[in-house]
Amino acid sequence: MTEASRRGEFACGDVTFRSRGAGPWNGCIAFRGFGPGDGLGRGPGIRAQGRKSPSHFRLELAPLPGNLSSMATVLQPEQTPLVLSGYTWQQYQSIEELFSGSGVRVRFLDHQIEIMAPVSEAHEERKSHLGCLVETWCLERRIRFCIRGNTTLLRQDEGGGEPDESYCFGEKKPVPDLAIEVALTSGGLSKRAFYAKFAVPELWIWRQERLEVFVWDVEEGNYRASVESAVLPGLDLGLLVECARMEYASDAIQEFRRRCGGGFQAAGGQ
Repeated sequence: MTEASRRGEFACGDVTFRSRGAGPWNGCIAFRGFGPGDGLGRGPGIRAQGRKSPSHFRLELAPLPGNLSSMATVLQPEQTPLVLSGYTWQQYQSIEELFSGSGVRVRFLDHQIEIMAPVSEAHEERKSHLGCLVETWCLERRIRFCIRGNTTLLRQDEGGGEPDESYCFGEKKPVPDLAIEVALTSGGLSKRAFYAKFAVPELWIWRQERLEVFVWDVEEGNYRASVESAVLPGLDLGLLVECARMEYASDAIQEFRRRCGGGFQAAGGQ
C-alpha cells in the first residue's frame, strides 16, 4: 500500500481522491479546476462525496468552500459513469486501491479512468441469470468450465478492470474465454476497446434487454458482431435471451432445460 493510500488521500492533477471518516462508505473525490466542457458544470472548484446505503449509492457534486458558483449533481446506480482523462497506470492503481471494498468500480483504458457507482439489483439479476444459463448449458453438455467471476484483468499501461462475469471453458487460462457485461446505461469507456486489450475470445453485452455478441477476430485484431457463440457452439442465443428476461432464475433455468431437452439428450448420448 502506498503512503498516500495509508493517509487516505491521493492527488492526480486536477483531481484529489480522499478517504476520510467512518461510515458505510468513506470515499471522497475532490475536483479542482474543471471548465464548462468537462460535463461537471461551471466553476473553479467542485467537491464530490460518495455515500452508500444498502439500496443505492450517491455521488454528490457540490461547490468547494469559497466557490461562488452553485450546483449539485447526483450520480446513482445505472447512470452514466464518470470518465476522467490524462492518468497514468500508477495513478489508476492508487485510485483503485483507495476505493477497494467500497463497491465503487474503477476501470482504466489508455490513460482514461472510468468511475462507476456500485451496481443495482437489476444489474445483478441480469448478470446472474445469464451466468446460470451458461452454467446450465455447460453442465448438460458436459463441458468443463471455470467461473472467473469479476476477476480483475490487468495489462500494464493499457487496461485494467473487472468484467461483470467471466468464464473459462476446457481449462483455466490467464484470460477468460467469455466475458459478460450488463450495460444498463449509456456512455463510459468502450467495452469492446477494453476487452480488445486482452483479446478475450468472446464478449457478451446485455443492453436494452437484448444480447449483443462479439467474437474476437484474430486476423483483424478486433471484434466482429455475431449471431452465434464461437466458444459455446450450438447454444441457442435466442432462447437464452428469452429465459434471461424471466423474473426468477429458477424459472429461467427450468424453461431453458425444458426447451433444450432434446439437444441435451443427444449430446449426452454421444
